[in-house]
Amino acid sequence: MAISDAGPFGPVFDACLPDDPRGYLVGFLEGEEGRRYAMATEDQRKQAIVETLVRFFGPEAGKPIGYVEKNWTTDEWSAGCYTGLMIPGTMMHYGKYLREPAGRIHWAGTETAERWMGYFDGAVESGQRTRDEILSRYQ
Repeated sequence: MAISDAGPFGPVFDACLPDDPRGYLVGFLEGEEGRRYAMATEDQRKQAIVETLVRFFGPEAGKPIGYVEKNWTTDEWSAGCYTGLMIPGTMMHYGKYLREPAGRIHWAGTETAERWMGYFDGAVESGQRTRDEILSRYQ
């Protein structure tokens, strides 16, 4: 993982697949950088991303064997963000209400997680919590 306050690209995560000798990285153009680069061409974004990777990982990162990007602002379901963000204190004060069952309706999803909200780990934790709620309530 690499992260820096001197963008434009980051955070960057290892996304290597088991038994695949190639290296894979996934990262994001976030906030102001995301808005600025949304107006750039794909080639301009790629150049900025590769330059950042070289800064993080050295000259070998300047020779990618492939490049794929996803514009989250055009994604029908996310509407522009890979995770929902709330203002500071929201979850501390109101988080329990996101998780509280409403009759027979139980809420699960990464945004209802107690840890790692917004990430896959949070989605798994939320699913396990909801499963336990349902099993203890209806058995």
